[in-house]
Amino acid sequence: MNVPQAAAIVSVNESLKVMYRPEKGHNVLSYFMCAGLAGSVAAILTIPLDNIKTRLQTQTFFDDCRKPVSENKSKNGGRNSGTAHNGAKKPYFAVSSAYTTIKEGTNALEKEIKYRDIMSTIRTILKEEGAKGFVKGVFPRIIAQAPASAISWTTYEMMKKLLKSSKQY
Repeated sequence: MNVPQAAAIVSVNESLKVMYRPEKGHNVLSYFMCAGLAGSVAAILTIPLDNIKTRLQTQTFFDDCRKPVSENKSKNGGRNSGTAHNGAKKPYFAVSSAYTTIKEGTNALEKEIKYRDIMSTIRTILKEEGAKGFVKGVFPRIIAQAPASAISWTTYEMMKKLLKSSKQY
């Protein structure tokens, strides 16, 4: 996700700087404007990828994760007994993988995972929400990305300009 976003920011920023050339050369305001617009364009271009990634990372894998595990202090000295609030015994474990962590006290075989990989996530979004599902949250993303890009790239450009002008041979 970061590679396409960075590529979009850099290429759009550089293109805007070439297209918009002030007579006296670029200044803080022109750098800020170009980088802010580049951040906005990058946010728009990468929002579908961000939505896919976010759904894969934040999905609720198991409803059971939210059920409290009761404490049975009389049997095991204060440790959790592995008994769910409805009295049924549940396996007491935590599973980690490259994709997710299943919370302790869950039964990993109980529920179906909604989003398994990128392609199934794309199909599910299209089926349930249509194309609009891929652009959810675009405005908050622009609001966050535009100023961040503008500040960081303006700082970079001004420092570059300062260091170039202070060269001593």
